[in-house]
Amino acid sequence: MTDRRRLRRKLIESEVSVEPGTLGYWTRQHLRSLEVRNYSPETVKTRGKDLRYFLVWCEERAITKPEEVTVTVLERYQRHMFYGESEQGRRLSFRVQAGRMTALRVLFRWLVRQRVVEMSPAELLELPRPEYRLPKDILSVAEVEAIVAACDPQTPLGVRDRAMIELLYSSGLRRFEVVQLKVWDVNTDERIVAVRQGKGKKDRYVPIGERAALWIRKYIEEVRPQLANEPTARISSSLHIVNRSFLNECRTSFAMQRKQRESSAASQRISSATRWPP
Repeated sequence: MTDRRRLRRKLIESEVSVEPGTLGYWTRQHLRSLEVRNYSPETVKTRGKDLRYFLVWCEERAITKPEEVTVTVLERYQRHMFYGESEQGRRLSFRVQAGRMTALRVLFRWLVRQRVVEMSPAELLELPRPEYRLPKDILSVAEVEAIVAACDPQTPLGVRDRAMIELLYSSGLRRFEVVQLKVWDVNTDERIVAVRQGKGKKDRYVPIGERAALWIRKYIEEVRPQLANEPTARISSSLHIVNRSFLNECRTSFAMQRKQRESSAASQRISSATRWPP
């Protein structure tokens, strides 16, 4: 594990003071209040990460109490983010900057409700204008078909993998949503998938295509009973007898396809430049 990854894994307690009355103490209480209010673990984790950057920045400047944070201090922090760099050595995007300032705004609103401070200095800040970008590196139909064709339909695991990839491509579900699907969540006749407690801890119904429904039905009827009876199968009600490692492999396959496309496009640009007449 690199030093940067080890630093990211540190808790607030190990980076700043958490003595009662300090910024670290109230930040930790704020994150606990989010858990009590049923915020998702990912939201609490992201919010804590965004706030930890501010706490470390304040600790380096001897700002340790909430009442010491003023509009001027937050403006200095905003300029620090604008001119600073990420852990990868790149400039922080305006979306990341806005996310960190939003986390501070939520924290100080909570501090006002707890009567720790009289007013929130973050309310007077103007957040960076958001960036609106189109998605890039979208796989073509042929590239997706190449990934799908890599599954061997003559083997049980190949049928399972094909059903999962067809479901991912047809529905746009997230990986963790596919992992937690149950058998009764998929209606192949109506071609509807019920997502339970997905992003934002919300239920929703998602339509799927005819081909995805056919492969899922084939998997449920012919393959899944075999996999469910294996000693390594833990959850009998799970739709896919699989762990997250396979879904990570799917993500890697799509990423490799994108890199191959970028390399091909770069070589075409270089080739065109070399052929250009002097």
